Amino acid sequence: MEPDLFENHIRRLYNQLKSLSTRSVKSAGPGDIHDMRVQIKRLSLVCAFLDESGITAVRQMDEYRVLKEYFKSAGRLRDIQNQLQILEAYSRMNDKGYAEYVLYLDGMESRARSRITSGNGKFPLQELKMVISYVQKAVRNSRGQDIHKLSVRFVKDRSRKVEEHYLDHDSGPSLHQLRKTIKELRYFLELFVECSTGQDLPSVRFDEIRQVEDLLGKWNDLNVFCMELKRYSTNYKLVHGIDAFPAYENLLLQVSGNAADEIGDIQPILLGLITNLSMSLMRLN
Repeated sequence: MEPDLFENHIRRLYNQLKSLSTRSVKSAGPGDIHDMRVQIKRLSLVCAFLDESGITAVRQMDEYRVLKEYFKSAGRLRDIQNQLQILEAYSRMNDKGYAEYVLYLDGMESRARSRITSGNGKFPLQELKMVISYVQKAVRNSRGQDIHKLSVRFVKDRSRKVEEHYLDHDSGPSLHQLRKTIKELRYFLELFVECSTGQDLPSVRFDEIRQVEDLLGKWNDLNVFCMELKRYSTNYKLVHGIDAFPAYENLLLQVSGNAADEIGDIQPILLGLITNLSMSLMRLN
């Protein structure tokens, strides 16, 4: 990975985030929030690489912590928007009345939206500028280090973590970590290819990585939906002494069953992905 190309990548990330921050603050629509979060995750991964490689401790910056809090708020908004979309889909399929729960989620969405679009919740652009400037300076000052070797080590570390989570993929926390690590691995492999000259990864099957990501992403969305629905139902019964709505149990069973179906066939796909990655990364040096 070439330092000059790496710097260019960081500059593009900043420009994309700056543009998306303006759009997302104006609309806070699902599409804009999703696009902004993708770029946020790519920036966070760059910072993780710099930290873990010993180049600079960017994640210790106060400005980075401010960004991280905003990122969490954007993530919470996106989760609620996903829950509304899931409920709408299941409402159409089952023709049940979930009006009260829709109002509950709408209220949560409105509050989450206000945290990132108004007052102190607006996008922390000044902090982003300072973090980007710090990162670029760190990359320039790292000329004496072998960025390429450090990046190869980082890729192999993430690949090893995918294998570790695969061995324990039946538990919810491990599936969550697997999803997170696979996404990090893909983003960094794309970064590696973009910022390298004469170094390609033709045998890495990016389509397989995305397939696993999609399965885990759907599972996660449905799992988060079930957790929020359980929390709502528990609190509702404590206050009112009755179930939230008659179809609650059926909805929960159907959504949780579909969540399990999403990852039912993931093991052979994961094994093929891990095998492919191991063979591809053996050629990387």
